Amino acid sequence: MSKDILLAVTKLTKRFGGLAALSELTIDVERGKVLGLIGPNGSGKTTFFNLITGLYEPTSGAVVFDNEAITGMSAQDVHRRGMSRTFQRSRLLLPLSIFDNIALGHHMRQSHGLWANLFARKRMLGEVKQCCEEARELLAVFDPDLAGDMSRPVEGLPMISRRRVEICRALVSRPKLLLLDEPSAGMTHDETMRLVDDILLVKERSSDLAVVIIEHEMSVMERITDHCAVMNFGTMICEGTYQNVAQDPQVQEAYLGGE
Repeated sequence: MSKDILLAVTKLTKRFGGLAALSELTIDVERGKVLGLIGPNGSGKTTFFNLITGLYEPTSGAVVFDNEAITGMSAQDVHRRGMSRTFQRSRLLLPLSIFDNIALGHHMRQSHGLWANLFARKRMLGEVKQCCEEARELLAVFDPDLAGDMSRPVEGLPMISRRRVEICRALVSRPKLLLLDEPSAGMTHDETMRLVDDILLVKERSSDLAVVIIEHEMSVMERITDHCAVMNFGTMICEGTYQNVAQDPQVQEAYLGGE
């Protein structure tokens, strides 16, 4: 049986002057599966995210998403096609409320333009109400307390709650592919394991959702991934199940520190 490939990346390369941040990376992401990207800092993982989401333009190579070529598309156009992400460093607007931050992720699904905002008031209010309901439903999966009061400013929340809000902001657009860039950054081990439970619950509720996760916490990769790809110096050095890549000598030398 052939695999249902959602994202197909072929020989993707990005050069900054004479430096190859990513070199001829070829990788597939299956619909409904979780791919883990492993590698030391500077190995090209976040560059890969920036290329496929349209923040960077590739030097060469091709990106096909849901059977459509998206190489070189703007970040807005990529997002409209169903790709959403979080960032290693928080991009939340701290003075704004939980709801306001999540509503930013709903932006692409709303009506736009002067006419819609001034004259189609009923439709606009309906969209705001729908966004509020969806935000509350998503938050309830992660933390019912957050869902109970979405008017709180984000700046008063602990790190795990901020991460949950970021993930909900990415999910409210109903993506086909969710990209998570080191979601456990700044959290304790216990908080990380709780966040993994949240992500697994989201996957259980959305079986078609594909996820690519960058993470340095190996216990996260072991629990959450179906497949792993290991990168070093902008190239892939190994891929397979977590158990297989963790035992690979190249991986142990480059990332896990050897025996």
